[in-house]
Amino acid sequence: MNTSMKKLSVRSRYRTLKLGFEGVANLIEFEPNAWFDIAAAIVVVIAGIEFELTSVEWVFVVFAIGFVLSTVAASISIEFLASAPNMADAPFIDVAKSLGAASVLIANFTAFVVGLIVFTPKLFF
Repeated sequence: MNTSMKKLSVRSRYRTLKLGFEGVANLIEFEPNAWFDIAAAIVVVIAGIEFELTSVEWVFVVFAIGFVLSTVAASISIEFLASAPNMADAPFIDVAKSLGAASVLIANFTAFVVGLIVFTPKLFF
């Protein structure tokens, strides 16, 4: 199929949206480590409400949460693809898996720094 010639339609947008929601459900169902990230996001949102974050602070927090969850989903998709029988012996599969894990580590570290920047003044000043 030539993807550059795809027709834009409401039906194709609906299928894409449906697939996205199925992906979120799969993230929750198949990845226990994602539960930790979701729990952390809930705690951060509750803290944000409690500390009455500004609109700009909410933007940073929401982007950090989305960044972490999207990299976790991408990393898990790499893990699933890498575990396919025909991919197990593929060259560089371990490199791909470690890069996926690195993306999650970087995203979590970035979100942690954003959390420090946003919440430290609220806690100590």
